[in-house]
Amino acid sequence: MSILTKYRVLNLKRLIIVSLFLVGAFLSCFFLSGLYEVTLGFDFNASDIANNPYEVQQTLLEQVKRMDRYTDINMFTTTVFPILVFSTGLFFYREKVGVFPYLFLRKKSQIREVGKAMFFHSLFSAVSFYLAYIVFMTIGYWYIGPVTGDVPRNLFDGIFGTGFSFQHIYSYYLLEGFYKYFVFSFIYSLFVCCVALLVRRQYLCMVVPICYYFGVNIVIGNNAILGSILLPFQPAYTLGFNGMVYDNPNILTALKPLLPFMPILIFICIGIGYYTKRSERVEF
Repeated sequence: MSILTKYRVLNLKRLIIVSLFLVGAFLSCFFLSGLYEVTLGFDFNASDIANNPYEVQQTLLEQVKRMDRYTDINMFTTTVFPILVFSTGLFFYREKVGVFPYLFLRKKSQIREVGKAMFFHSLFSAVSFYLAYIVFMTIGYWYIGPVTGDVPRNLFDGIFGTGFSFQHIYSYYLLEGFYKYFVFSFIYSLFVCCVALLVRRQYLCMVVPICYYFGVNIVIGNNAILGSILLPFQPAYTLGFNGMVYDNPNILTALKPLLPFMPILIFICIGIGYYTKRSERVEF
């Protein structure tokens, strides 16, 4: 294994970032699902349950133990998780500054080396976050079992058949997580890498994606006219689509959560094209 590959794969800081995501997911689940209120925050001295507090606690706990509540960590997913994804782009920036000049001086193909580096960093980030989500989701499924609430979900029914989300709960959450944690991480990691190619300051690798993600969310979310037209293009749409219900779900509705990536992909193509044609390519 080369030194560069070791840097990309055996990176302690990347492991810390993914670990923060996993810890954040569990904490969000604990505090947002109602689990805290019926465990550590449960008031055994409340007057209305004074006769049988432990029985009431157990009843409430059974009501909370549902997969839809366990995986409902949208507040964390739509706010903190994107920042964690953006931070992985800093590894690419450091590689650009420290490695690319030497590769190019050896007359290696710039577009090929840059493309390989962007793809690897993005893929590894996506795989890392998705595997962390699978661990989170599998632990919940093992603890709770195939129990969900009355939240209607039919996004994938147009592909896998009516009632797929209720009949195959584990598979449904694997697919939902694939959109949220693999595809989102991969595309936005490419976005951050592309920004890193074009800027000369490391902090801009974080500032630009953060401004785009939260800025567009705020503009579309707070404007009734834009919201009615451009809601599917809102960056957070991909991370919060799990409550969508369609009268006639089909393949197109299953692909709808991917619409927010279209502007990002256009920017990536333009950015890489501009970088490869720029006259000063090794002066970072």
